[in-house]
Amino acid sequence: MEILAIAILFFSFLFDCQRSLAEPTEAEITQLVKAFETETDSVRRLQLLRQHSEHETSELLKALTQRGQQLYDEGDYPHAIALQQTAIVLAEDLHDLAGQADAARKLGATYAWQGKYREALQEDTEALTIVAPLPDSERKKRVRMATLNNIGNVYNLQRQFPLAEDYYQQALTIARELGDRAVIAKVSNNLGDLDLSENKIDAAESAGNESLKIADELKLGSTKAQALILLGLVAQNRRQFEQALTRYNEAYDLYKTEDFKEGMIRALHQQGETLLDSSKLDDAKVAFQKASALAEEIDIPDLLWPCYCNEAEIAVQKHDDQTAKLFFEQAIATIEDIRLDLSGGAQGGAGFLTDKMVAYHGLMRLLLAKGDLAEALVQAERAKGRALLDALNSGTQLAQNLSKKESDELEQLSAGLAALNKEVLNLRQENKPDQTRLADLEVKRQHARNEIQAFLTDLGARAPQLERQAGLPFKMADATRILRNPETAAVEYVVTDDKLYAFVLTLDRNPALVSIDISSSDLKKLVSEFRSDLTNPQHPIPKKSSQALYERAFAPVRPYLQGIENLIIVPDGPLWDLPFQALRSEHYLLEDFTISQAPSLAVLHEMSHSLDQLKQAESPAYSLLVFDNPSESSDKNPTSQSTVSRGEKFAPLPESAREASVLRDLYGSSARVFAGADATESAFKAEAGAADIIELATHAVVSDHNPLYSFILLSPDSSKGEDGLLETWKIMQLKLRARLVVLSACETARGEITAGEGITGLAWGFFVAGCPTLVASQWPVESASTTELMLEFHRQLRSGLSTANALRAAELKLRQNEEYAHPFYWASFIVAGAAE
Repeated sequence: MEILAIAILFFSFLFDCQRSLAEPTEAEITQLVKAFETETDSVRRLQLLRQHSEHETSELLKALTQRGQQLYDEGDYPHAIALQQTAIVLAEDLHDLAGQADAARKLGATYAWQGKYREALQEDTEALTIVAPLPDSERKKRVRMATLNNIGNVYNLQRQFPLAEDYYQQALTIARELGDRAVIAKVSNNLGDLDLSENKIDAAESAGNESLKIADELKLGSTKAQALILLGLVAQNRRQFEQALTRYNEAYDLYKTEDFKEGMIRALHQQGETLLDSSKLDDAKVAFQKASALAEEIDIPDLLWPCYCNEAEIAVQKHDDQTAKLFFEQAIATIEDIRLDLSGGAQGGAGFLTDKMVAYHGLMRLLLAKGDLAEALVQAERAKGRALLDALNSGTQLAQNLSKKESDELEQLSAGLAALNKEVLNLRQENKPDQTRLADLEVKRQHARNEIQAFLTDLGARAPQLERQAGLPFKMADATRILRNPETAAVEYVVTDDKLYAFVLTLDRNPALVSIDISSSDLKKLVSEFRSDLTNPQHPIPKKSSQALYERAFAPVRPYLQGIENLIIVPDGPLWDLPFQALRSEHYLLEDFTISQAPSLAVLHEMSHSLDQLKQAESPAYSLLVFDNPSESSDKNPTSQSTVSRGEKFAPLPESAREASVLRDLYGSSARVFAGADATESAFKAEAGAADIIELATHAVVSDHNPLYSFILLSPDSSKGEDGLLETWKIMQLKLRARLVVLSACETARGEITAGEGITGLAWGFFVAGCPTLVASQWPVESASTTELMLEFHRQLRSGLSTANALRAAELKLRQNEEYAHPFYWASFIVAGAAE
């Protein structure tokens, strides 16, 4: 035994001696790092690493990591990426999983600031996957913490704010657990940035002050500069321009000291915006030129496009339209490049253009000033419905192409959310819900929702078939397919801060433009007042507010609609909440036109093509599929009210049972009805793909802030772990063949109004699932009148009328009933999409 021990010690000594002889010197490491840094080809970098395998040590990994971070701070992203990619391979060779994950998340951070969100999310997700099986340790927690913060940054840049906040909060929790005040300060800044995006100014100021205090105590230059920019934005928002400039100047000096170029660009840009707000155009121009020159040098598009926009705005104010046009075009080109690399499917891009409309609208206005109406319309279209257009062109039914592991994970996440949904649903139906318990459940439910959305976004990031569309989404030649006959016109509205524009397209006339002097805020106020009167049947018929809106928003368009019978409206901004059919001069607009809506002309073009294909395809198994009065509403909340709404208080809907029975007779043996306890979510998912027309006569709940979780109420199926909530995100995973879906429930045409995308909600979900035409409601509907309206609509549809004409005929007939003369009863439902 002693001889064996001596032998082991001897060979260990020899091994250590050999290892010490093989370990590279500091000069060799420096030379090797330089070689990796300058080698642009990843294959040759790998060959270089293999040629020097004797130098593969933790010291080399540390040197690669440090130099990569230095290059990142300097804004030399290509060389930083070369070293970060090499570090990943080296860490894998060394079996250092934590090091491999850390290198991956650093690579993700570099990709994010280059506008490569898809690649960034892939690297960050890989980093979390790598460290997940490791035993708990401080190093593992630090890698997770930094990666979670990175992912929050990606979602923040994509304007997916609820997801960003969730990841920031997870990172903050770990930072507090570790007592890492430096990271607490950094994440506080990020959360403050989110607060600003949601106009929570006081909360942003509190976050900035907390971060600034920690940064001062720990002497953290970059973190202090980040806090100063946040506080400068707060001051700028309050129009305290001198204070804002002082903050930005101090931040710039700190960033310059550390040679952190991304921060220098941000500080310069904010200096320029403050000077622009102060009408100091020449000083602002200098600041923007410095910022854009630096941003071009290091290729950081997220900071480049706003510089171009600001330089364009200065040129506009100096009446230099040619220069302004050039800068707006550069801004749009930069935005479009970023958009092509957004992570995730349709939900990943829905809000991306919200803060970027200024570029498209700016170029549109310059083109209009030159009289180039056709090109101006193309730019207006380019800013509308892009995420939905991507989905229609590529399909986003991710759940149908999952691996077994991914399918199991999604099922587990869905089951967790379903359990929380049931608890919330049951608690809300009680007469006096426990508010403390409800608040706790809502927090847990939001986290569960975020997990599902992050899972789907990650799937989308890894799905090459979901690549977004480059180029112009709409051409004037496409108008022929949309309009089809001389009696049809399209009116596309564009809402800017100070004007309302209306493009009018007809088949046999040149496009026309109407420019209306009304601010976005005034338009929103008029629409809100009208809806307030309109959606309460106890109020008098709102003639005054209806006429006021007619005069401002529609009367100027009217002269261009002579001989027009079918009117397609593309709303914008507050006009998404406007029921055009209820506008009136001497009489209602419904009496003059058959009206339908669309998110954009480009989207409508795709929907019209889809409808043509569905009409030519083999007939589905069911001519009509109805889901009616699910058991959740049948056995709860008995009510003595004479008026029952198909909304959040889930009272029984006896009229819908009659509706379903009559429809079964009307459509004959090819109709299928699921009612009561049979109207389950699982039944819908199984049967919906085999129907030509789908009608959902039930309750619906719309969430303005979480549109992916707006839902249609169906019956729960405990055997499958389903909650009975057919949410938007679930609808988006379906593949439908239905040419028409009728959402005979409350507010199904509503959701979150997103600049550039329109309304994202239940109707949007059905569009993504492949249905080209929807009938949906714009406010809570009364059940008895809705039944009468729907039955007449289907009778007219069966007689051969188009969807839009059938709905118009039904609404006109319901109006003749004195009991339902108020537009609350007949004007709620609209046709969205292809109306033929």
